[in-house]
Amino acid sequence: MLVWLPLGCAHRRNSVVPLFLLLGMIFLLPQSAGSTDSNDFVTVQASSTKSTLMSIQFRTPQNGWVVGTGGTILKTTDGGKKWKRQTSGTSTLLTSVFFADSSKGWVTGAGGFLGRTTNGGESWLPQPLDTQQALYGIYFTSPRVGWVVGGGGTIFHTVDGGPNGLIRPYLAERLVRGSRIC
Repeated sequence: MLVWLPLGCAHRRNSVVPLFLLLGMIFLLPQSAGSTDSNDFVTVQASSTKSTLMSIQFRTPQNGWVVGTGGTILKTTDGGKKWKRQTSGTSTLLTSVFFADSSKGWVTGAGGFLGRTTNGGESWLPQPLDTQQALYGIYFTSPRVGWVVGGGGTIFHTVDGGPNGLIRPYLAERLVRGSRIC
């Protein structure tokens, strides 16, 4: 970078302050603007797994779950400092996790997999669905009312939490009733 300064004494006195400001901006601004000190807002936590993790949910600042490849389900009760593996009963890719309260939770996965727990994830049971589409997301507004979404426009809906297989294709249910979707 070329900085031109006039040679006269009067001009030299007036140019010193802008020169120091310019040099300060060149040397100090890039350090503060591009700071890589991420400890101010992010803490790296070890998960104790090599699996690719796909989804995370915390019910409270301390209690959370993650899911991923190979049927991986991990739970923390200390805000993520330690993660404990839970037995999912499957080796399929798990893509989403959702807990409606501290005990009732669901996981979705490849090949239409839906798993359910009623004891905070200590045990998981498969919930049969009439689809082979990958399921990518799940959300419940209460422990009984929820939706599952997946490939090919798949949407399933339950009003009883799904314990009796009452998770139904949402789109087909609405079309039969004659309701408009759009």
